[in-house]
Amino acid sequence: MGLAKGRVNGLDRHVRQTDNRVLEVLVDPNAGTVAEVNLAEDGKLRQRTVYGYAELPDRRVWVRHSTRVEIAAKDGSGEPSVIEHSLSNIRLERRGATP
Repeated sequence: MGLAKGRVNGLDRHVRQTDNRVLEVLVDPNAGTVAEVNLAEDGKLRQRTVYGYAELPDRRVWVRHSTRVEIAAKDGSGEPSVIEHSLSNIRLERRGATP
């Protein structure tokens, strides 16, 4: 998405805009991970996705362990639909390479 268009809460802000849509991606510059993605249509936030990461000990690797998606109702009424996804006991394996 090109160069950052600024910062929001310490995160690099990347933006792509079309006629009526704005896609905003917030990236943690230290970890190089996507922290949040927001989609707005006609000036209203339609979807927000927030990612949680854990740094694995002694690996310098960040692993996504949670995702929360909030989707606004099409007509703008009521509470948004929320989907939460979390992972635990994550283990990384190296395959095809000698240690």
